[in-house]
Amino acid sequence: DELAKIRKAIAEHPKQWKRAVSGKAFKAACELWGEKLTRPPKGFDPAHPFIENLKRKDFVVMASFTEVDACKPGFMDRVAEVYRLSVPLMSFLTKAVGLKF
Repeated sequence: DELAKIRKAIAEHPKQWKRAVSGKAFKAACELWGEKLTRPPKGFDPAHPFIENLKRKDFVVMASFTEVDACKPGFMDRVAEVYRLSVPLMSFLTKAVGLKF
């Protein structure tokens, strides 16, 4: 049920979705990760501009850090920045399922 709500929100609010996942800083530091369907989900237009996101089974933000990165001064600031960059996405997802953010 929650996944259907998220897909519906993406389909109905593509501009907000684009803002959540397409910012330069977000794309430079993070990527969406997780399983996807091989075909578009039932009831969604295969030509939708965000069909690849509509195929998602889960929405995971991933940022890669090396062991060297983790040992550098300021590492926690970099981690906090990834969290900050993820706020628009988390806000979109929580609102889609009817939760406060």
